[in-house]
Amino acid sequence: MGLDETATKEDARKRYTQLVKQLHPDANQGKRNTEESLQRVVNAYKVLKTTDLG
Repeated sequence: MGLDETATKEDARKRYTQLVKQLHPDANQGKRNTEESLQRVVNAYKVLKTTDLG
């Protein structure tokens, strides 16, 4: 997600929101070539939610 060790909970949430908007197929005229990247972002955020950043 491009965050460093100083990222806050708010930073993580903002970056997640930006990436989801950018990578979602609806934002890419229905093209599914970003689907794998989107899934990695979703999975990374799920992991962050189980830590102090969640």
